[in-house]
Amino acid sequence: MNYDGCYTCKCYPGYKKRASDFKLCDRITCVTSSWPAPSGGYSSCSGVSEVNSGTNCIVTCNRGYRINGPSSSRCGNDGIWYPSSSPNCQVTQCSSLSPPDNGDISPGICKTNPLHGQSCSYECEPGFTIVGSTSTTCDNGHWAKEIFSVKTHRNLHLENPVRYRKQCMLTEVKRQPWCPGNQSKLQTMIVPLSPRHRL
Repeated sequence: MNYDGCYTCKCYPGYKKRASDFKLCDRITCVTSSWPAPSGGYSSCSGVSEVNSGTNCIVTCNRGYRINGPSSSRCGNDGIWYPSSSPNCQVTQCSSLSPPDNGDISPGICKTNPLHGQSCSYECEPGFTIVGSTSTTCDNGHWAKEIFSVKTHRNLHLENPVRYRKQCMLTEVKRQPWCPGNQSKLQTMIVPLSPRHRL
């Protein structure tokens, strides 16, 4: 701006006068450490110490995590982040698993608070064995394999009892595993083996 015998300089929004030379304007910046990327995620502004005014930084959480808080922030013309609060990435959780009859699930956290990446194994009591997959993994809030349930099979006639073994039969039917007794020449039942058929 010019006046009679003098002039003054004014910077555009997002710029400020240079201290060493008032005739020059420098871009206003924001320090990225004031709006850092959260643990378990990354920011589109990661890798630089500061960004120019008007820049939007976006946070993305890693697989198995979900964002809690604002997913982006803008560097204002005054050098302040809007919003100023930074987000965090929370690890996702799967539904707890119930142990099968005549068996168990390990480790114990699988029955209470299984988190992303947790592997859980089915195991049977002595005298029983698992038929089918023996484990599953919590992946991004969901179980990577079907939660197993059971068709209970009952021996109608044992011509040679030595040939038969009790088994934990797991099939992809419902959402609850079960370890019933072994069976062959079979009839599908939905009740446990009676004592006279257990070896």
